Amino acid sequence: MHALGADDADAIAAAHAAGEFVWADLLDPTPEQLARIGDVFDLHPLAIEDATEFDQLPKIDHYRDWLLLVFYGVAEDDSEPVDLIETHLFVAHDWLVTVRREPCMSLETLVHRDDPGDERWIVYRVIDALTDSFFSVLHTLDDRIEALENEILTGNVQRVREHVITLRRSVGRLTRVLIAQRDILDGSAKDLAALAGLEDESTAYFRDVQDHLRRLALRADGQRERLTAAIHLADSAANTRMTRASERLALIATVFLPLTAVASFFGMNFSWMVDHIDTLGWFLALGIALPVATLVGLFAFVLKRGYLD
Repeated sequence: MHALGADDADAIAAAHAAGEFVWADLLDPTPEQLARIGDVFDLHPLAIEDATEFDQLPKIDHYRDWLLLVFYGVAEDDSEPVDLIETHLFVAHDWLVTVRREPCMSLETLVHRDDPGDERWIVYRVIDALTDSFFSVLHTLDDRIEALENEILTGNVQRVREHVITLRRSVGRLTRVLIAQRDILDGSAKDLAALAGLEDESTAYFRDVQDHLRRLALRADGQRERLTAAIHLADSAANTRMTRASERLALIATVFLPLTAVASFFGMNFSWMVDHIDTLGWFLALGIALPVATLVGLFAFVLKRGYLD
């Protein structure tokens, strides 16, 4: 059993008519291709319409003898924001239809696998592959968040803050998807196993996927909290830098304030000063020594109060 694509409608119809197990993996199908596959498997028109509408939250809808599952994987690259891959799965006892708009590396590996194994397990393998695609992405996010935390303390805080906010939105959506998928498997794993014709031992495998989803959801939620804390850290770092800049400006202003007062006073054209302060000694005493003494006294005062610590 190999996955057949949207262009293989005739082969899909022939295999289904012959009673063979069929996996139709439709990558960005046209409405006409999707309608043709719907006719082959007698899919409900509402389900076909649902498969054309993306950006849905994970869900499971039960029909007569098959069900529709909306499940997510993720593109395993360094793209930002994180590129979620929405996959619609039509699951029945002897066929599986997957509809998606974008490739997912983990699922592509399964699609092109030479030995797909027991066809009854293909539903579990697809769900497991989509779930496992999150691990490497979350690991990359951990490294990226750590780098952002370090950059907040050393780099352009405003630019980093904007980056953190964008990443937090992406991780927040990732968390919502993982929590929803965890809840779906918690409530419907037995239904999926029964529909695929798997025995009771299959619950252990689906339970393993449930455990992965719980761990992924907790990890993603922890990353969102770290990003929230990073925003607070960025705000704190910006406030600290602004406070330091204000302190430096205040110190400069404090240094020049007495000098300005001395210069302003002796710059006034009082007749007594014009008549009496007219020698080199007065120039050295009032023009040089007095400002220097003022600076020395001010510097001693600043040191004593610890303003330069």
